[in-house]
Amino acid sequence: MTYYHVISGLKKPETLIEFEGQGRVARLFNYFISNSNDGKFLKYTTPVGIAQEDMRESDLEKLDYLDAVIGIPIFSERFVETLGSLLAQEAEFHPAEIICKRKTKTFYLTRIIRFEEWIDRDKSDYVTLDDGVKILSSTNVVTKNVQSEFYLARDTVHTNWVASEKLKRLAEQYKMNMVFYEHKPMKSWCAE
Repeated sequence: MTYYHVISGLKKPETLIEFEGQGRVARLFNYFISNSNDGKFLKYTTPVGIAQEDMRESDLEKLDYLDAVIGIPIFSERFVETLGSLLAQEAEFHPAEIICKRKTKTFYLTRIIRFEEWIDRDKSDYVTLDDGVKILSSTNVVTKNVQSEFYLARDTVHTNWVASEKLKRLAEQYKMNMVFYEHKPMKSWCAE
């Protein structure tokens, strides 16, 4: 099975979406990425993300996917209206206001709720932190072949997520403005 990463496709350096407030950022990360809170705060507040300086208002209008500093998938309203019902068993979409210069637009923060063991933990590389904790290296993640079909899936242990060929084809069919690039394990620059 081929796995894909999704990016916005902007070729400018400072175009990530940032969220302000250490406590708010932690709550967002804990709910959307690490699954460590219940998300009740989303009933009472709408998250606000701010585009970095190189993003233009026109970029915000045309993109169907935005990259977040903290790794939360952010899809456009058009994406959710078009494909959201197909992904309902795999993802939860929560509205957020994204601000770019003087423009504010609704996008959706996405919590991927489909879990598959797609990372081969025995063959992937890890980095050991100063405190002895091992984390998955970004330089060499080896995949397993998942037999079941999906659109979006997170690994059962790690926070990494991927899109499938099925989602890539649908995004192309509906001319969604996002880039899919194939996940390929990279050799570490220091490997012999």
